[in-house]
Amino acid sequence: YAIISFQLFEIETQLPTNEQVINILRNLIDKQTIYLIDPNRRILHTICGSLIIGPKGESVNVKLFPQANGDYMGEFTPKKIGQHRIDITFGNMPIEGSPFFTEVYDPSQVHIGPLPKDILIGIENTLEINIDNAGNVPLVVSIISPSGINVPIKIDDILTIKKIVRFTPTEIGIHYLNAKFGSDIVSGTPIQMMVNNTRIVTAYGDGIHYALHEKETTFMIDTKDMQGDLQVHIEGSNSVIKTTIDRITNNLLKVTYIPVEVGFINISIKWNDKDIMNSPFKANVTNPGILIYLE
Repeated sequence: YAIISFQLFEIETQLPTNEQVINILRNLIDKQTIYLIDPNRRILHTICGSLIIGPKGESVNVKLFPQANGDYMGEFTPKKIGQHRIDITFGNMPIEGSPFFTEVYDPSQVHIGPLPKDILIGIENTLEINIDNAGNVPLVVSIISPSGINVPIKIDDILTIKKIVRFTPTEIGIHYLNAKFGSDIVSGTPIQMMVNNTRIVTAYGDGIHYALHEKETTFMIDTKDMQGDLQVHIEGSNSVIKTTIDRITNNLLKVTYIPVEVGFINISIKWNDKDIMNSPFKANVTNPGILIYLE
């Protein structure tokens, strides 16, 4: 914990307000300049000032300077991160609200990475942020897409020293990773991340090329472990054909249908409302038992 003891006097006794003390002692980071402002702008003179700060009560030197404009300035440098207790007394009596508590933190100890080797559209990607020895203040992370939209993110292990950030980009191109620790921007951010679309959804199997009339037919769709919306629509010249989709693995789906008419049918496969490669497919439905006579 930290103990601060200030004994101050002026021409006419005037105690600094609680709000002023809170504002000047909040979020101390490394070297901070403190202003103790008298409400009547009178010069405050110091009799003595001392600061004992840190979990082990280690002493930190304090420099106190009366200012010509009526402010009172103190300088000190915290050496330990973590919660500190601050006691302030005036005339040997604690001021209103004392003791105060503040978090000392070090944003230079926040480390991001390594970034994913391949960041792909439509797939959940993860990255790690290590805040060991940085302190206990809020971590705020945002990822901005090329169109300026915030990509939804989820941060796992909120109470640990390692944060896992999960995000699923929906645009191709350069994204920007921003991070703030407490009130400070994390060094090195924003970080540029390139999102690619090297993985594509594909369909294969006999069922996308030919089928037998009124016989169960199948083909496979490989989503490459991506997340998205799959749409399969099959229709003939006089019918809409019902399909059944079964998941075989995380990325492999089996489509089953039974054609109800002879001739060519169209098989439309869309991923996130866009046709996959070679879609729509055209499958030839035949029935060896039906003879067609041409005149």
